[in-house]
Amino acid sequence: MCDIIVMQDHQNKRIGSTILKQLVDKCQETNIKRVWLFAAPGKAKFYGKYGFSVRPNEAPGM
Repeated sequence: MCDIIVMQDHQNKRIGSTILKQLVDKCQETNIKRVWLFAAPGKAKFYGKYGFSVRPNEAPGM
């Protein structure tokens, strides 16, 4: 999965959160056990709320 980007005019309206939750829920429903996320720098806190964890600095994604 690549980073979710919401246009600035539409940020802070839970759009990104809703999309990510639906994607994570669908993965769980279909028994997908591992999702790799490639996120923009500084976005770890956002994705961490949905169960993603930060990988070591020398490794890409979360």
